[in-house]
Amino acid sequence: MGRESESKPPEEKPIAPLSPELQAVAYSESQVLAILGISGTTLDRWHARGIAPPKTTLPGRRIVYLIASFNEWLKSRERPVRAPRARRHGAGARA
Repeated sequence: MGRESESKPPEEKPIAPLSPELQAVAYSESQVLAILGISGTTLDRWHARGIAPPKTTLPGRRIVYLIASFNEWLKSRERPVRAPRARRHGAGARA
């Protein structure tokens, strides 16, 4: 009669905000996503490829990104801006 045998997927517990002490030294995953302007799927893909910022797993499987490590990772991604190529005039130059 009823559908008691059907199981519902487990409800995900909301992630508690970082404590003030932890906020001083770490970003939450949602903060990293907002800073980088990417989705969780992209971040997961970056981790699989080994190009994501380093993460730290705390007890209870809580993932955080240490601010110092995140900033080092970000600095390592920095590339110099290339000067625009000078346009050639004369023979061989495109119109």
